Amino acid sequence: MINFLKVNPIGIALSAIAYIILGIVVYSQWMLGKCWPELVNHMQKQADSISIRVYLGTFFSAALIAYAMGCFFNLVHANTLASGILIGFLVWIGFIIPTTFSPVIFGKKPLGMFWLDAVYYLIAYIVIGLITAKFNSR
Repeated sequence: MINFLKVNPIGIALSAIAYIILGIVVYSQWMLGKCWPELVNHMQKQADSISIRVYLGTFFSAALIAYAMGCFFNLVHANTLASGILIGFLVWIGFIIPTTFSPVIFGKKPLGMFWLDAVYYLIAYIVIGLITAKFNSR
């Protein structure tokens, strides 16, 4: 049981940083342009006023994700890059897609916004899975 909860803290920190960087890139003007703000009816001014608290909260959330992924890796004794991709994908398809689709059904969230978020989460969970696999292999 103790080994199940023992996850490499460097992998957690690097995963959290990668999660934030990926979010900055995917939701920036470079990748999605004005598509994302239009879909969620945000003004560009609001996107420019993101504070350090937002990034700290996101880092904390991403660290929790990475820790949980590390626990999954330990539980199934996975430590290869292929298992990182597979576990990232399985977590995405089994937990993220159903959870993030509920607002489409009940809250009338635009389907386009759902897919933008879904693809971001797919990439993020695979990246976290790869980093976790690399650091669990030691």
